[in-house]
Amino acid sequence: MSYILKKTIFYESVISRRILFLFKFLLWIGIFLIIFNGKNNSEEKLKVASCQFPVSGDIKSNANYIQRFIEKAALNNADIVQFSESALSGYPPEDFPSFQNFHWDDLRTETYRIMAMAQKQNIWVVLGSAHYISENEKPLNCLYIIS
Repeated sequence: MSYILKKTIFYESVISRRILFLFKFLLWIGIFLIIFNGKNNSEEKLKVASCQFPVSGDIKSNANYIQRFIEKAALNNADIVQFSESALSGYPPEDFPSFQNFHWDDLRTETYRIMAMAQKQNIWVVLGSAHYISENEKPLNCLYIIS
């Protein structure tokens, strides 16, 4: 099998896993919000915005996309807006080589800005990112649920 074909299959596999993960997680969030919202009226609907954009290794660029989508989702009366796995941080090794010399301060700053925007727009946000534990542990792939 040629190198290009192997690389293409790898990327298709990564994209398929991300999309499947996104939909599974979205389903669980919807169930959670419906069950624990405290309202039992079957007429109520949960409006979800699911967003995809060209994630990169540039945290600030990713954050700009995310903030624009949050604003658009809020203007369209969405209750929750969901982003893909590693939407804010980018996904190594596809978007950047490794977490060595990663800009954790930039990631924290942009995460707090997104949290403030979610509060201002009164919308829940499911944000894919990376989470720093310590120098002795590998960073974690995570989803932040921001209310």
